[in-house]
Amino acid sequence: MLRINLVLLALAVVLAVPTWLTLRGDRTVFVDTAEVPAMFPGFTPQNVYGIRIDVPRRGEDGQPLRNADGQPIYESLGMARADADDATAWVLAGQDEPLQGVHVPYERIRDVVLDPIASIRLDRQSLVAESVDAAGLERYGLAPHQAIVVHCFDPQGVALADLCIGADASAGRVGEDAVRGYFVRREGASDVVLYERAIWLVSAAREQWIDRRPLDAMPGDVVEVAIENRLTRADARLATKRVAVARDTQRNGVWVRREGPEAVGAVRNTEVDAFVTTLLRLEIQGYVQALPADPQQRDAALAQFGLADPRIEVEVGLADGRRLRIEVGDQVRRDGVLQNERYLLIDTIPFLLSAGDWVVAALERDPTLWFEPAPRER
Repeated sequence: MLRINLVLLALAVVLAVPTWLTLRGDRTVFVDTAEVPAMFPGFTPQNVYGIRIDVPRRGEDGQPLRNADGQPIYESLGMARADADDATAWVLAGQDEPLQGVHVPYERIRDVVLDPIASIRLDRQSLVAESVDAAGLERYGLAPHQAIVVHCFDPQGVALADLCIGADASAGRVGEDAVRGYFVRREGASDVVLYERAIWLVSAAREQWIDRRPLDAMPGDVVEVAIENRLTRADARLATKRVAVARDTQRNGVWVRREGPEAVGAVRNTEVDAFVTTLLRLEIQGYVQALPADPQQRDAALAQFGLADPRIEVEVGLADGRRLRIEVGDQVRRDGVLQNERYLLIDTIPFLLSAGDWVVAALERDPTLWFEPAPRER
């Protein structure tokens, strides 16, 4: 289970504050491009403990939405370190975040936020225009109601970087006239810089950030597998109504039968290996909701989704002693319409999940086919 530490909790406030409230009149704005070439001097990914992405919201007519004070309204997404000592462990975070604690792959945070901010230069080669007025900022897509704003915070919630991302510089240009990159500026500054990058998709949409492959194990780590599904329950040969295999350490780790039909031959190792590989690559469709911590409330919640008596149950034993349990429930219903998805539960994740039918199909196959037929008597 994910551990949300005190640093994350301290950051929750700033991760939920609208962008316009974080502006500080005394924030230093860099203007001497000859002296300091970096847009954010001293910024290093290792010092970042929290991130907030603010994307201006638009109405159905395409016009920017504003609050009563005329300030832009933002769609915001907060992320924070799950462990202060691990710079690669990140989760969704924020006071009103419904998926608080959902794991976010570090590789995506590094590639989309941390490395770009660390590498943006403010030198004569990248500087597009200095002291741009409001109309000019709008032409670059950098006006407050246009720009995506990325904030990075230290453990105390102090801003380390506030980057405004504007229009794609190549928009409307082709061939030699096309410039690959995006117009950017520091929040509170009016110097426009070109950050050269072919594609840079920064979003506040949760589905663009969540970890869709949450099973943290490699096929070589798996030493036991057990499965129970509708086929095993209907098989009169199975006393325990499930099939289980384990690696035999005395025989170079080949798979051997632990539970299953009696009158069968050896385990088909390639079949089990293929199943394990497919299982660990299981890709979820989404995080449906957080599950209650109270056991009784949790059980009641799971019963609503067919997980009191799961359709499929899989148990995996790992070499380090950990065990994973995956359960599949009812078909997902969204806005009253049945989807091609199933509710899913992974016991190490405190959220109700969903997975596509095409993913679940691999778990519905007959596991008795993992065995060779029994040798014929002579």
